[in-house]
Amino acid sequence: MTPEQVLQSHLEEIQEALSSQDLKRRFKCFLNEMKRLKFVTQGNQQRSLNQLIDASQELIQVIRDEKSRIEIEERLKGLEAGLVASVLPIDYEKSKQKLRKLGTYSAIDKALPKLAHKSFKKEFPPELNFEKFKEVISRRFAEISLGKVEAIEGLFKKLLGSEQDSSFPVESTQKVFEKVYGRFNDYLRLKTISEYCHPELPGISFELSVTVKSIYPDFRDNGFIRLDQKFEIDPSGLPGSKRYCSDGVVVFGRVDDEEDLVDIPLPPKDDINSYLHAIMYLRNESVLIQDTSERGKVGIKLLPEDSLELQAGMLVMFSTCMVVEVQKIDSQEDNSIYLRFLSEPHKDQVKKFKPSEQQSFKVGCGGGGHAPDLFITKNGTGVSRLHAYINYLPESSTWELKDAGSSNGTFFLLKSLEQFTSGEPSEPFPIYSREPEAVLNGIPLDRPRILSFGDYSFDLTPHT
Repeated sequence: MTPEQVLQSHLEEIQEALSSQDLKRRFKCFLNEMKRLKFVTQGNQQRSLNQLIDASQELIQVIRDEKSRIEIEERLKGLEAGLVASVLPIDYEKSKQKLRKLGTYSAIDKALPKLAHKSFKKEFPPELNFEKFKEVISRRFAEISLGKVEAIEGLFKKLLGSEQDSSFPVESTQKVFEKVYGRFNDYLRLKTISEYCHPELPGISFELSVTVKSIYPDFRDNGFIRLDQKFEIDPSGLPGSKRYCSDGVVVFGRVDDEEDLVDIPLPPKDDINSYLHAIMYLRNESVLIQDTSERGKVGIKLLPEDSLELQAGMLVMFSTCMVVEVQKIDSQEDNSIYLRFLSEPHKDQVKKFKPSEQQSFKVGCGGGGHAPDLFITKNGTGVSRLHAYINYLPESSTWELKDAGSSNGTFFLLKSLEQFTSGEPSEPFPIYSREPEAVLNGIPLDRPRILSFGDYSFDLTPHT
């Protein structure tokens, strides 16, 4: 077994063996924070890994020996110290000492920001301005793959309550460290925005409305968003939102108990939604959407007049749940197209369509005189009897997808197959553009669009 596999095996055994609900919660938080390790770019990673393996083995042993809760908690603190030593410039023994000095705390996500702040604030002068602060944290945050601080400096200024030239006390920087080293979900939001946002690019000169068109029924009365609620977006973002910092970015995301680091909140208890579900970028006279969700069902709805040009590797979705991969287009032979289901109950079924047999194929659940070529069961899918057409165009030797007036829509998904299976973010795709004759795989980008998250959808309407 590799060291990573050994550590994973130890952590699984600990998770199974802990009996105290309090320690279970604390260990669950530790597991969530362990995800930070994949983003650490500096330091002796093998040594850190060995420390975590040794600490986990010690914890397993005291649990097996049925030692007291105090001894188990002490070994758990040693495991947490190993994580601290991996993501901060503090060695393992000092990490344990510093954790003890912090006294009683509920979980590592409460201790980590305090330790990070204590470690880094010695590099700050007693009174500092934002430029000096950015100089220090840019160097430090690069060590945890939060490199392009310029992309999120607006949010940091908001947290600090600072303007460009005004000074502020060192202690106020604690708020920034709470976002970066506190909840892992907050860090992941910041990392993704900083990685993909390009503040140096020109923005947009128009405004647009984002209107809530559908919400999963169980979460319609949660108090966060409601049907037909309208969000008015201007070139700077969404004024008045909790995250708003005039950066030309709008963030959709699940929230637990407050609208934190999010512009448009998704219901807190709906685990179908991700904490960072999608990002809207207002750049180059265009509105771009990036799928940052774990489920990978962020898509652009096809309008009745749309013809989506199908390409190998593309993902499409029928209704709100049936994801299909364009597995292959055999351009070397007869231009046959191969479609593979990624969703149950048809998962991994492959359907081949040959243009030599016919040039228009029906998608749907059938009935009412319709006999689909690509059958999708109706039960639980919301697929219409005649849902869509897959057409072959002999003049261009290409395939296109057209919605057939379905009840729940046909969608172009933003993620590739690899991104869909791994949970990695998609590339940003334009959903609207003022560039002349702008298209996305045959879809014109000069008109209002519907953005879908599966069970949630939003109408995007630019103002003329």
